[in-house]
Amino acid sequence: MKTPYLIDTTLRDGEQMPGCVFSREEKIAIASGLAEIGVGEIEAGIPVMGPTEQADIAAIIALDLPCRITGWCRAAFADLDAAEAAGLTSVHLSFPMSNQHFRALGKSSEWVFETLEKVLPAALERFAYVSVGAQDSARAERELLIAFARRVHELGADRLRVADTVGVLNPFQTQALFKELTAALPELELAFHAHDDLGMATANTLAAFEGGAAAADVTVAGIGERAGNAALEQVAMAVPNLGVRNRALYPLCATVLRAAGLRPPKSAPIIGENVFSHESGIHVSAVLNHRAAYEPFSAADVGRSDSTRVVLGVHSGEAALRHALNEAGINPCGEPLGWLLNRVRDHALKTKKPITPRQLRNLFYD
Repeated sequence: MKTPYLIDTTLRDGEQMPGCVFSREEKIAIASGLAEIGVGEIEAGIPVMGPTEQADIAAIIALDLPCRITGWCRAAFADLDAAEAAGLTSVHLSFPMSNQHFRALGKSSEWVFETLEKVLPAALERFAYVSVGAQDSARAERELLIAFARRVHELGADRLRVADTVGVLNPFQTQALFKELTAALPELELAFHAHDDLGMATANTLAAFEGGAAAADVTVAGIGERAGNAALEQVAMAVPNLGVRNRALYPLCATVLRAAGLRPPKSAPIIGENVFSHESGIHVSAVLNHRAAYEPFSAADVGRSDSTRVVLGVHSGEAALRHALNEAGINPCGEPLGWLLNRVRDHALKTKKPITPRQLRNLFYD
């Protein structure tokens, strides 16, 4: 089995997040950052959107990055023309696969197969690499999906991408789906595209790899339409054999979030402010003795400049209090600190905020 790889779609699906717009300069910076960390493929945009999008994609291609650059296309000749105009040599062709999408788009399974017979051979003649997507595979009739996959393989496509377009799968279903597809078509390379509507995009992506997927779509910080996509940084940290340089993850996330006008939630995995923050007395006491007790990786492992942070609040204990006093330049020696701990907890209860070093000094000397 080939080493699995990531397809980053921050510049396509990520930018489809409502209100998100990347300038050409930002797209170039993001694409360069993705290549630097070792992403195998970048989905750079939708060529048929027009000349500006095509010029943006051409600018990324001109960087000559050490990864595949792909354009997302509908199953239409106009999209192939636009992809060629952008200078692409790799395209992804998307087909609807569920009854919900047939109804929404006014298509049918008959249309899918008729169009596949026309557009896929033409794409294979015009481009060096052609990926085919089964949109909303998760809700598709399984027999239809397998028949479509078989025909995609017979016509010579390089890859089939299975999409959980509205994020309804769980990891058990995802793994079973990929095992079934792999058993039916062992020679066809499979990829997975996950959405996070139920909060399982990262877990489903790992399950897809376990089921036989060779590649998976991600976006930086999980940005994307609705609840977003599988987060690159989460998948990279959870799957160590992807060849990603994890120490560049946090700077890349910062670049993308800044361009998108976003800040991560404080509790966001990998990139959240609270990932290396501790308040609970039991936790702080343990972490001060051995950081790995409550931190599975260090800030430096993902390129963060911060480190373990002790927060004083309602749940703090004496070990945290002594640590904070030392950090504030106060040496209480061996005197009991129960009185100060009560003051700290009372202050936190009233303000519902952590205690700052200045407030701690005031409480100590008052």
